[in-house]
Amino acid sequence: MRELLNSRTFCTQVGHRGPLAGYLASGSTIPSNVVDALGARFGLARFTGPSGSVDERVYDVLSQKIEVTTIGPQVVAIRFAAPDPGVAQGTLQALVAQFSDEILGNLHGQAQAAVDFFNQQVKTQAAEVSADNDKVAAYVKAHPKAGASDADLVSLQHTAELASQQYDQSLLELDQAKSDLAAETSAAGAGFRAIDAPNLPDRPTGFLGLLLRALAAGILAGLFISGFTVLALTAADSSLRRPEEVRGALGLRTVGSIPRVRQRWG
Repeated sequence: MRELLNSRTFCTQVGHRGPLAGYLASGSTIPSNVVDALGARFGLARFTGPSGSVDERVYDVLSQKIEVTTIGPQVVAIRFAAPDPGVAQGTLQALVAQFSDEILGNLHGQAQAAVDFFNQQVKTQAAEVSADNDKVAAYVKAHPKAGASDADLVSLQHTAELASQQYDQSLLELDQAKSDLAAETSAAGAGFRAIDAPNLPDRPTGFLGLLLRALAAGILAGLFISGFTVLALTAADSSLRRPEEVRGALGLRTVGSIPRVRQRWG
């Protein structure tokens, strides 16, 4: 899969098979990083994306944004994020379908090559069987008294028998190649199946949403901690600021106090 995603031809076929090529051709874009995504979300900046034709942009997006992860023995997960969930779902469906076609095409080509090869073998060996049988018949006709003890006749018959056995073996291999070709033209011939088909998400996903939620939670937590800290410091403050506070706290009369002087400017 990863090797095919590095192929421009494969990526272009996926983009045009699904909605991605049309999405990019309409001027829509897929942010390449969190900064671009935040700018697009809040209207601070518009991500212009890579320059070039639609096919080049399709290749850039698919080769960089498709994530293929092995999650178990012979099991992989394929992930693709896009601002439009329908585009993400359709692109993944097109990717799986195109991947299946690529595998089936390769297997079909190999199976067809095997059928062609054994067809030629059967034709060649049929001609050899016919020629060897003709040699045996010609020898018997020329030597009507030849019997089982005739070494030349025995040799010719042995050669004809080997040719016949090879011909029968080639017929079996041709039948098997035809069966393989028939099996590999079906969808099951791809050798894989989708365990979970791509579906539309029921809520926003991706790093951007997580970042925004974490940012909001951090602001609320900061406000709460700041308010609690101010209240705690105020409650723990034992400073005496007024004469009556001295009398109430120490039971003593104040000799004097310094009034607050407000400085006037100018």
